[in-house]
Amino acid sequence: MKVLKKWGLPLLTGVVVLSSVLLPRQISAVRDMKLFGKAHTMELSEEDIEIHMPTLSEKLELLGRAIQDPELEVYSTSQQLDGTETVGQGDTPSEVFAKAMEYLSEWDLLPEGFSTEGLIFGGGSRAVYMELDSGLFLNTLYLQGHSKDMDGLWIVVDEETGLPIWIDCTFRSYGKALPAPVEAGKRFFDGIGVTAEYRDGVFVLEDSGGLIYSVHVDRTFGRLCISPVGFGDAVSGAEAYH
Repeated sequence: MKVLKKWGLPLLTGVVVLSSVLLPRQISAVRDMKLFGKAHTMELSEEDIEIHMPTLSEKLELLGRAIQDPELEVYSTSQQLDGTETVGQGDTPSEVFAKAMEYLSEWDLLPEGFSTEGLIFGGGSRAVYMELDSGLFLNTLYLQGHSKDMDGLWIVVDEETGLPIWIDCTFRSYGKALPAPVEAGKRFFDGIGVTAEYRDGVFVLEDSGGLIYSVHVDRTFGRLCISPVGFGDAVSGAEAYH
């Protein structure tokens, strides 16, 4: 897993990386060209144009595919963040980082006794994933920082919603207070509003092409990691959770 995230950006071996840094406006322009093609002289009303905005489940599938299978036509581009930019819903990256940690606190994923006050933002990057054939796209923020007690915090956030969609945090002083893996997974997917089935030690997401999430809890070292790990239909025999 460490190989996938130097400065929070998964290594997409073999993926075509765009030569220039594309900001969301430029990505939108590319997507529009794919959707609408060449210009036409016929006037269109807003009702004539229907654009499919991806659900969070579809975005997570795209993220999983970009990481799992670099031969797929999923394009990516990245941009380093210095902390002063405006991202998402008008916040700075440090504000998005703090809000994402607050979400985890509201979902009872953080260990008892851990405080979200005084968090220190350590930097990050924006990654844009896009599949031209389907028009699916995902803007993510890979953010890292630490607490005043130097607990390491690493989060991937969906830029559009501000929701954390991948976390890997180490609470060195609070490991024994972490929730059990199954409970942590249930709280996480409840929080982001995605339906998942718990099967044989992993969570399989609904409407995400069979994307599998792993939930790892290490109370000895205080590590909590909830991450996409791939796809598969081999697991079976569990009731849907949500």
